[in-house]
Order: sequence, then C-alpha cells, then structure tokens
Amino acid sequence: MDDFSMVLLSVLISTIPGIYLATKKHFLIIPNPKYDLFAVRLFYCVLSLIPLTLVFTLIPFGFILIVFFNSFPHLADEFAYLNLLCPLLSATSMVFLLKKYIVSADVPFELRPDFMDHELYVFTPHAQLNGVNSNYLRTYAPPYDRENFVYPKKRYQHKELIIGKQIGDLVLNFKYLNKINYLHTGEFVVSEDALEIFQKKNLTGYQTQPVSNSKKSSSDSDIQYHQIISLHTMPAFSLKTVVQSETHYTFLYTHVLNDNFYYKSSVMDNVFDFNVTSEILGSNAGNPYYPQRLWIVSKKAMRVLLKEFDLHKRDFIPITLVDDENNETMELCTS
Repeated sequence: MDDFSMVLLSVLISTIPGIYLATKKHFLIIPNPKYDLFAVRLFYCVLSLIPLTLVFTLIPFGFILIVFFNSFPHLADEFAYLNLLCPLLSATSMVFLLKKYIVSADVPFELRPDFMDHELYVFTPHAQLNGVNSNYLRTYAPPYDRENFVYPKKRYQHKELIIGKQIGDLVLNFKYLNKINYLHTGEFVVSEDALEIFQKKNLTGYQTQPVSNSKKSSSDSDIQYHQIISLHTMPAFSLKTVVQSETHYTFLYTHVLNDNFYYKSSVMDNVFDFNVTSEILGSNAGNPYYPQRLWIVSKKAMRVLLKEFDLHKRDFIPITLVDDENNETMELCTS
C-alpha cells in the first residue's frame, strides 16, 4: 500500500470520534431546528476531533517503535496495515474517553418531556450582553465595585460572593438591544413593546426603572427601554439543592450542582411571575456570569417569554418543588 493511501486511511479512521460525538444529539445542541441536523453536527465534530485524534496516534506509535525498534521495519513490510493500528487505537480510546468523561448520560432539561410542566424556572438566557459590547455604564455602592473589579481582600478569605447596590439608571447603547435583554451581571432590560406585553399578560412581581441611551441619535429618539426590577426575593433553596463554592486561582465560583434547583412547595403560596433568589451565585471571573441573584420566573412568565419573544427552552432551568414534611419530590404536571 502506498504512503498516500495509508495517510488517507489514517485520516478516515480518525473521523470515528467525531462521528460518535455527532450522533449524540444532546451534546451539541443547535438552537435553530432548521440547522439542528446530523450533517451539521458531523461537520463541526469531525473537524474538531481529527487533529486531536491524530496527535494521540503518536502515543501507540511511539510505544510500538520502542518495543519493536529493531524489527519494526521488517514488521511494517510484512504487515502493510500495521501502521493503521495506531490511529485505530487512538480513535477507540478517544471514543471511550468521550463516553466516560464528556458526553453526559442525562437528557438536557429542555429536551425532557415534562419541561413545560414545572411551576417555577430559573431564567438565565444564553444570549447575554456584557459591558464592552453594550457600552454598559452603571455605578455600584461599596463594598463591591464591579466596574473596576475591586473586591475586599477579607471577602476572599471567607469565600463569599458579594454584590453592591445599583445607584442611578443603567446607561446602554440602544444599538445592541433587543426586545428582551439580559446582562452578565443579572440586569433585565426590556423594550417598551415588551413591557406592554408584560402588562397585557398581567405579569406580576416587578417594577420598572428607565434606561438611558449612551449614543442617542435622531433616528432612535422614540425608542424606550426599561429595567425590570424584582419586588420579591425567594426564600432559601430547599436542603436538596447542593450549592458549591470553589476557588480557582483568585476567582471564586459559587453554583448549584448540576443545575438541580429545589424549593419547598410552600413557596407557591407567596410567589410572583418575576422573583430573584436570596442566594448570590456566579463567579467574580464572570464565568458564566458575575455574582448576582438569579431570576426565578413562573410557568406563566416562562410561556410568555417563549411565545412572544422567540427565546429558547435552554434559557430556562426547571425547578423541582419538594414536599415540606417528608422532602419527597412532587410531580407538578398540568392537567
């Protein structure tokens, strides 16, 4: 077999991990159903994994070369396909590692059949604005200055995320805003049209605060945006919710394990369409967002946001309600 054919076969074998990953519809989710196809996933997965698989090929090749150093040229002549053993071992090893450590066996929340049946959801849109792209200006009172990323040293020692109090109105570049806007630091901004829909649907639990345009022009003089501010803070999570804090280098990360949020069922006696958590979650590195109280929305608000503003199910994390007395999960389904 000539060298070109050998190299071609090695590359073809190296596509096996990418093909495996592309078959896992829950791993690479494309929000637009039109493009959520196997062929599209295959393109991205194969191109991403071929180089890595070929690099891993050097490990078995080096091992065989060392063990059979003296007889390797003879073996390669006698067994023309011996060189293909290395990419094959690399590809199968990659599939094993992907299956064991990368590809989750759990079905994403948005693809579960009971997704629409929960009473409460965490609202964390994947599309978020940051300070650079939106000319995001705001002032926060001590002890936390987000603008300059200043944290009191003592707070690091206590491993505690902190947030300050917003002073004044938000100043944003309206050029980057949509009807619904979510900022990395948790601020929720909507257009005048969106606010009218909120009012028409009788959504509760919020007040509004005006937003100023950092680059006002005559063409957008009539555009108005409002910051949505929650009037209700939720009680603490149920004890079933595992909140973890981890320190990486100098950055503190506080998150809910596997995004499994639980509240006692009694919270439904005093809940609104828009609420925020009493806990502060996020990281002072801004990944996936800066420290903030997460938004908790009702089933009604979730459906309005999905239907009226073309948001995606992946922007919501369903919350499980547990019984107050025996802490058993209640299945909340619509009749």
